[in-house]
Amino acid sequence: MLLAQGDEGLTRLANIEELKSTMVNYSEAAEEPSLGGFLEEVSLYTDIDSLDSSADYVAMMTIHAAKGLEFPTVFVVGMEEGIFPLSMNEDNGDLQEERRLAYVAITRAKKKLYLSYARERLLYGNISRNPPSLFISELPDENIEKKQDIALGGIEPKAIPIGKSKNPSANPGNMFGGAKKASPSIRSNESFKVGDRVSHKIFGEGTVLDVVPTAADTRLEIAFDKVGTKKIMAAFAKITKL
Repeated sequence: MLLAQGDEGLTRLANIEELKSTMVNYSEAAEEPSLGGFLEEVSLYTDIDSLDSSADYVAMMTIHAAKGLEFPTVFVVGMEEGIFPLSMNEDNGDLQEERRLAYVAITRAKKKLYLSYARERLLYGNISRNPPSLFISELPDENIEKKQDIALGGIEPKAIPIGKSKNPSANPGNMFGGAKKASPSIRSNESFKVGDRVSHKIFGEGTVLDVVPTAADTRLEIAFDKVGTKKIMAAFAKITKL
């Protein structure tokens, strides 16, 4: 029925798939999953007027809701191609509007700004591996400090020291330059089954408890000898059989 509705139906279908992704993530992470617990977890407060700036917590909001506001420290997450900028906007030639939105997000931070991206995420019901947002690669190198997560093999969120730009500009179109995209990921060449002994360069050796094939990779649940049980994508984490 939704497919017959054209573009509007596709948007609604994507929302349903994203709801499914959220349910899957919740059911895997919660000790005792329940409908009430799920609804409680996904409920977000969107009324910025209720923000208590003196309280010790993280405020979550959309970039649109943050317009006109400033905070000492800001985290912008989901800086990946297909998410920010959205693939539909990139294809339709509306990239400049999203670039202006990125400028709004960046300039909300008064002291520290963190831009982060995931090398892999469950999105719209599928495992996706998108390259970092072109908005990150368009920022001046002298304003960026790279951080690397060794355990995950090279995730590089970037922190932007505010106010150190050699060429500050109020025009977001001038603060971005050329972009380059990361190479696509490759599925693991090895096949795994329950009971296999495997090795990870950080977590060490372990035993495979569960194997779940996905569109882009194979998700393994592994009981590591020293660090406990973890769920890992085989090719992404470079798991090898012993």
